[in-house]
Amino acid sequence: MPDSPSARAEAFINAAHERLNAPAMVAALIHEGRLIYTLEAGEAPDGTPVTAQTAFRLGALTHALTAYAITRQFAAGALTPQTPAVDVVHSFDLGADGATIGHLLTHTAGLGTARSLRALVRHDAVQPASRAMPTLAEHYGGALHARTRAGEKWCFSNDGYAVLGQILADITAQPYADAMRETVFAPLGMAHAGFNAPTIAGGGRYRRRPVNAVLVPALGACASLDDMVRFAVALFDAPQMTAPHHQLDPRLPAMGYGLRVEEVGGQRIAWLNGQIGGFSAALCIAPQTQTAAILMANKRTDGGLGTVARRAVLGLCGLSDEPPPADDSAPVTSADLRGYYAPSAGLLTNVEVWSAYGGGVNVARRGAGWALSAQIDPMEKRALTPAHPPDGFRYRSAGGHPLIVFDIDAASGRARALHIGLFTLYRRPRWHSLGWRLMLATAALLLAFGLLVAAIIA
Repeated sequence: MPDSPSARAEAFINAAHERLNAPAMVAALIHEGRLIYTLEAGEAPDGTPVTAQTAFRLGALTHALTAYAITRQFAAGALTPQTPAVDVVHSFDLGADGATIGHLLTHTAGLGTARSLRALVRHDAVQPASRAMPTLAEHYGGALHARTRAGEKWCFSNDGYAVLGQILADITAQPYADAMRETVFAPLGMAHAGFNAPTIAGGGRYRRRPVNAVLVPALGACASLDDMVRFAVALFDAPQMTAPHHQLDPRLPAMGYGLRVEEVGGQRIAWLNGQIGGFSAALCIAPQTQTAAILMANKRTDGGLGTVARRAVLGLCGLSDEPPPADDSAPVTSADLRGYYAPSAGLLTNVEVWSAYGGGVNVARRGAGWALSAQIDPMEKRALTPAHPPDGFRYRSAGGHPLIVFDIDAASGRARALHIGLFTLYRRPRWHSLGWRLMLATAALLLAFGLLVAAIIA
């Protein structure tokens, strides 16, 4: 059994590689600023072994590269986080009044998961590699409009990062790809990095229809393991990237610039994963100890590599993913937490809430405590365990032990909202819930059927 943090982290990545069974996979571990482990497994399309110089697609991990380039513009004085986005987008109409560069970087500019329901269903952020690539202005039909007010809520938006890439191109007066090479790739020595490259690990071999990203600044980057190691080291000295710029409560995870941020055992952890066209990639760093894990594979993992990278970094830092034991002696809020909670209106800004919770959650009494159930699985009630008294609780889920913080109205003694991660769910009347609406619809159908039968008999 491995007896050191580094050995355990290496064993964890090796086990993940065997479990994933990807045609090709690379990984690296950095600790205290030193490269301590690499994995290079599988073959490139031409049959040659994959190496640390073989490029992989990054998917949404491209966000981190684009965000880093924007922070370089902050350092140069060309932009600030408070710069209104509409003032620096010149190639198409951005209908997002009040949105700043900082809002775009933290996914709080009011843009949705997709620009329209049709775009969401068709997933037109990518297209077959055989097609001619449209410009962003052509892709958006000349205009991109926000769905909510800037700063109102968090919504992971590839369109937001496409806008940032266009801003970079507009203020540097050169194509986005050239601006990235000049601002990021060349200074960091990322010799194999590029965008929508035609020949990369597994390109066309493990997927019948190779795709390219239309939203290049959000999804289109590719890079080698060597490149991403250099980028991770650069992030150790980029505190602006890993600072918590959007956070609902100091106890909850936050959003940095392009990276998700959380505190574990007093250690700041920043991470992001992405996937596109049968490829997956993940990066996790702990800047204080100069620790990082990078993984890339030519197989879709639906966020699995992100979990591996995060756990590897926690292991190297001597931290556990398990929450601390509950303090049963600590005071717990006496407020009324019962009710149905749902996000503010907006289908395209609530896609992740719908996929995770079915659009909302119910909180009910369970003995002397509380239990939570998601609309997506209302019969499974998960006990809420006091974690950060008096108003913080955890529950066990497939993804770990998420922390929930309730917003209590002092006057009424009732919860008016709850925060889960980066989401805020507001207390709503129960008849707003999907379950109640389905029951009412079923009752109405049964009544109509009964009346129809009675009419036929009469």
